[in-house]
Amino acid sequence: MDHFFIGILQRVKNANQNNVDLFISIHFNAFNSEAHGSEVYYISEKGKRYAEAVLNKIAALGFRNRGIKYRDNLYVLKYTKMPAILIECCFCDSSDDMRLFDAQKMADALKDGLIAAMPSKFQAITP
Repeated sequence: MDHFFIGILQRVKNANQNNVDLFISIHFNAFNSEAHGSEVYYISEKGKRYAEAVLNKIAALGFRNRGIKYRDNLYVLKYTKMPAILIECCFCDSSDDMRLFDAQKMADALKDGLIAAMPSKFQAITP
């Protein structure tokens, strides 16, 4: 199977050209096998609202809450025209985080956090 990779510049360009409402970049962190937990980066006040809600849902799974962090030097946050967040779900080199990690539970936490942060006019139409 061929892998398809869209570079960071193209991802931002696609989002901007398609006038999306929110840009979400999902990552797994790695550092020294001792660091653990989750963090979410944002640049705008709207992004901050999403970052807080998503991180709270991830932390509810048992991951250490490393906080939401303002970053103005991350390309996907700086150059998207819409609110954007970069989620570091957990540390893939942490045995503690990997014991906690369940892909479906993480996906549900991200979804639930995003829905919780949506303006109420959108929540009413969310299945």
